[in-house]
Amino acid sequence: MFNQWQQLAEASGCFDAVDFERTAYRLMTDQVIYRDDHGCQQLYFLIERYEKALQKVLEPFGVKLRVNPEHNYAVALPTHERQTPVPSKLTVLALVLLKLYHLGAQHNGFNDQAEIECDLPSLQQLYVEVTAGELPRVAELDDMLRHFKRWGIARRVAVTSDVGDAGAQPFVIMIRPAILDVLGEGALARLAGWQAGRGESVTGDNTAAGADNDNMEPTDEAA
Repeated sequence: MFNQWQQLAEASGCFDAVDFERTAYRLMTDQVIYRDDHGCQQLYFLIERYEKALQKVLEPFGVKLRVNPEHNYAVALPTHERQTPVPSKLTVLALVLLKLYHLGAQHNGFNDQAEIECDLPSLQQLYVEVTAGELPRVAELDDMLRHFKRWGIARRVAVTSDVGDAGAQPFVIMIRPAILDVLGEGALARLAGWQAGRGESVTGDNTAAGADNDNMEPTDEAA
């Protein structure tokens, strides 16, 4: 493997073998690399420029590399299903965020990073419509968003207020474009099916749409 890194480095003229090795490792562990995230610009540039070469390296590990130059991110997607159970609350919230992303996209509500901003009242409204249940409390929601940040599908942005009312809206959620890749094409259909059957499992086996993602941690929480 080292010889392959060395060959790429010599052909590039601007990267070392260790740069390619670290890039492949980051793709395998982080799954999503956004160009505009802190410290990721050079990393993304290497991925975009050497996409085909990196894909050949990742293929033996059952990973497919997809680069989105329009929205400036790269995502490493497992090609083999791995049924890793996750809490049903995480599954449903991720699917609700996906629907919010689609709704925002219909109105071209993107920011410069192709993210869709969602405030808590908007999330609460759609969550209740879909689940007929209450959105998790802020502390629990904040913890769930830490998972989504690791998966590259959403991030929280703190809200600062000069009038002292930030407690009601302590943060907004930025839904990231790779949610389309990570959750997969059939995710909204699963959401619709779950909504129609209120209270039934989203996927039938308590597995999220992106459960073949190594970043999704096993849990003992029941659906």
